[in-house]
Amino acid sequence: MTSTEQFQQAFDASVVQIRKRFIDRAEQQVQDLDELMDCIESCPDDRAALEAATSLAHKISGVATTLGFPLIGELAQTAESKLIACATPSSGASLSQAAEAVESLVAELDRL
Repeated sequence: MTSTEQFQQAFDASVVQIRKRFIDRAEQQVQDLDELMDCIESCPDDRAALEAATSLAHKISGVATTLGFPLIGELAQTAESKLIACATPSSGASLSQAAEAVESLVAELDRL
């Protein structure tokens, strides 16, 4: 086996481990998103919860796409956009649209 093949094999094994960690963390991320959305729905002016949910959706979007989970990345990006819109009063975005986008993301994360 050449050194290039050995490197590729080691790289592939590393990616598999990273993808596994992403999947393992999905359960906690689902729980975090559920809790944050409960906070936001009960108190729509809770900026900290809104920012935390937006940040988590952003992180999921970037990592999921990078690791080969394009649907999760797309759903997370949509959730992030809807949450950002909720933080901008003049946007006219509804909390129900953001909640629906987050629910779609959570459902897909649950499938992992």
